[in-house]
Amino acid sequence: MPRVVVELPRVPEPPDEADVLREQLDYLLGGARFHGKCDCPDCERYRRVRHALLEPLTSVKYTHPLQTPLEMTEPRRRKRRALD
Repeated sequence: MPRVVVELPRVPEPPDEADVLREQLDYLLGGARFHGKCDCPDCERYRRVRHALLEPLTSVKYTHPLQTPLEMTEPRRRKRRALD
């Protein structure tokens, strides 16, 4: 009696999360000149993502007129170097 080989369908591996995020950012940036001008779902999504990505640059701790974000991290770097 011949042997029957059953092949199960292959389940594709999930895509890399970073690739999906890049793809979505490319999509939003590709339509950036249109997004944000109305209340369609894409415009709302563009505004939410834009706000989330720019939040570190507009938060209160970075608004000090004499310090840039890099300068604000310098004390920690000097402290680490002193411990080495």
